[in-house]
Amino acid sequence: MTTIYGLYIGERCIYVGKTVRTIKERNGGHKSDCYNENSKSYGSLKNKTIRNEFKIEKNQYYKQIKIEQIYSNVPKNYAGVMEDFTINLYRDFGYELLNEIQALDYTTCHHGLERQYCIECDGIGICIHKRQKKSCITCNGNQVCIHKRRKELCKLCHPMVCNVCGKIYSKDYIKRHQLTH
Repeated sequence: MTTIYGLYIGERCIYVGKTVRTIKERNGGHKSDCYNENSKSYGSLKNKTIRNEFKIEKNQYYKQIKIEQIYSNVPKNYAGVMEDFTINLYRDFGYELLNEIQALDYTTCHHGLERQYCIECDGIGICIHKRQKKSCITCNGNQVCIHKRRKELCKLCHPMVCNVCGKIYSKDYIKRHQLTH
C-alpha cells in the first residue's frame, strides 16, 4: 500500500509525493537528497528552494520541514492517480507546490498497466490475438525468430552448449540446466 504525503514549511505545503516506505524513512530520503551533492535530485526545484530561498541548513531540516500523511493505504495501481489528484487539488487551493513533474504518467491506464500493452484498453501494442504484438508468434512480432519461437528461447538461433553434458540449450535455459549439475 502507498501513502500520499505533503512536505510543509510552517503551514505552507511545498511538495506532494507518494511512498511505500514509512513517512519517517521518506523524510530522511528527502533530507539526504536535499544536501547530498551526488544525489540525482540535488538540483531539483524543491531542493534548491529549501537550501537557497528558505535557507534551511542540514542540521535544521527536521525542525523546519515537517512531513504529513495526506492519504494512507492507497492501492498501488491507484497511487499515481491519487498523487496527481492531490497535487492538482492543492494547486487549485492556491498552494505553490514545487513538484516539477506530472505525478500521473498518462501512458498508464486505470488498470495500472502501460496503456499501449493493456488488452482491456485496446492498447496499440496489442495484436488481434490479444497478445503483445512484439512477441506474438502468429503475427511474426520482432521478438519472434524464423523458427516461430521467442528469440531468446530458441536454441537454434542462440545455441549454448553445456560444458558438462554437451547438450544444446537456448541462452535462457542453459543457466537453469547448469544448476542441475
